[in-house]
Amino acid sequence: MRSIFTVQVLVLFWRLMQYASTSRRLGTFVRMVLEVTYELWPFFLFLGIVYLGFAFSLLVVAPRWGLTTADGELVSRAQIARGVFLKLYSMMYGGDFSMDLLIDPVIAIINGVYTRVKAEEEATGIRHKAFVVAEVEQLMPGWLVEWRDQQLLNKKYLLVVQSKQVIE
Repeated sequence: MRSIFTVQVLVLFWRLMQYASTSRRLGTFVRMVLEVTYELWPFFLFLGIVYLGFAFSLLVVAPRWGLTTADGELVSRAQIARGVFLKLYSMMYGGDFSMDLLIDPVIAIINGVYTRVKAEEEATGIRHKAFVVAEVEQLMPGWLVEWRDQQLLNKKYLLVVQSKQVIE
C-alpha cells in the first residue's frame, strides 16, 4: 500500500508542476528543470557505466580488498562489493578523482537547455495556459459550461486575440 501512495504523490507532484508551468516566471523555471532532468539521463547512464567499470576493475585487482571480520574470517561477496562501491564513491567525490571532467558536460547541457527554454518561453507559456483551460473545460459538467457561457459571454464562441506588444 505504501508504494501506491508513493506513486500517487509523484503523480500529484507532476500535476502540480504542470499547473505551475502556466505562471509566467515559475513556468519557465519548471520547464527548465524538467528539460534538464530529461536531457541529463544519457549523462547519468554514462556515469553509471564508468562507475561500474571502475568498480569491476577494483574487484579484479583486489578481490578481497582486505575486508575481514573481527575473527579474521573473510567477509561475504555482498560485503566486499559494498566495500568496493563505497571506496569508489569516496574516491570519486572525495578528491582522488577529478570531478572537472564530469562537471563540464553537465554545465554545457544545462546551458543549452536554458538557451532553448528562454527562446521558446512566451510561446510555451501560452500553450501551457491553453492546455490548462482546455483541461478544465473538459472536466466541467456540460450544464455548468452552458450556464457560464450564458452568464458571461451570451455567445456561442469566444475568440481571444493577444496583441503583438504583449507577446514581445
